[in-house]
Amino acid sequence: QGILVLVGRTGETFDCLSGIDDFISRCCAKAERSFVAAMESDTCAEPIAAFARVQDQEISLIGFYSDGERNCKMQLTGPLKEARQVGEQLAKKMKNWYEQGEE
Repeated sequence: QGILVLVGRTGETFDCLSGIDDFISRCCAKAERSFVAAMESDTCAEPIAAFARVQDQEISLIGFYSDGERNCKMQLTGPLKEARQVGEQLAKKMKNWYEQGEE
């Protein structure tokens, strides 16, 4: 899986790129990136992974994290329009599991 991201200058328009925008890929990237950002540790040495898939109007995100002693893999599904929040919620759920041993 790979997503190509283009970055441009503020204030410029890039209407010519609208034909290559893929809404589904953009939603997957939002969910995955928000999960990884919320799970980042101070050392950045722990394995973190995220994989999102879209079916109908729902996004399903699988997240993985290891603190070196325990591994955790969880999944969360939510509305496609809330892709970023799904990533943040999955990270919160996983952090809670690590801190308290429960979901």
